[in-house]
Amino acid sequence: MDAFVGIDVSKAHLDWAIHPAEQGRVANRAPGIRKLVAKLQELGPTLVAVESTGGYERALVEALQAAGVPVALVNPWRVRRFGEGLGVLAKTDPIDARILARFADQVRPTPTASRAPRSAR
Repeated sequence: MDAFVGIDVSKAHLDWAIHPAEQGRVANRAPGIRKLVAKLQELGPTLVAVESTGGYERALVEALQAAGVPVALVNPWRVRRFGEGLGVLAKTDPIDARILARFADQVRPTPTASRAPRSAR
């Protein structure tokens, strides 16, 4: 069975949802990211959708990519319009995570390519 995951990113925490039922929250710090990445490695999702949030998502996306978990960095505006199209007008972090998981399932955005390591100057 395919598993699609949505992760709503904020400075303090990561709200995640596995479509359609399971969800949770971890701190957006190294220990929380490691815990979430380990859970997702075990799950083996088809795709993880993460909103671009101006940098708070970088450590998570890089950790998922390094672990071989397919992750798509998506446009928050596009996901918000998708949610509105589903009739979801409320906006909380857990709701956003569920909408991101549905977005991953129904839209199937292309996984984001890993960035080349920065060279020392």
